[in-house]
Amino acid sequence: MNARYPRQPACSLPAAPAEKRESPHRISLTRDSLAALLQTVSFYLTLDRAGRADLLGRVDELVLRHPHLIGRESFELPYVTRCWRATRR
Repeated sequence: MNARYPRQPACSLPAAPAEKRESPHRISLTRDSLAALLQTVSFYLTLDRAGRADLLGRVDELVLRHPHLIGRESFELPYVTRCWRATRR
């Protein structure tokens, strides 16, 4: 397992050990669509107004200045979707 996700989510019901599936994929983004995606995740939504503005500014700066992204209108973002399924006993 990944160090950020060392174990399966807790389940309050009696269940068999959970099955895990990971689906790596890539999504094509622009500078604007990356900002829009960022604004949907909980760590962004829980920031105050100043924190949100700071984070969006730092992400924008990254897209404008990162050596692999300079001058590109779109880019691929690697993504991993993790799913767990447990069967109730």
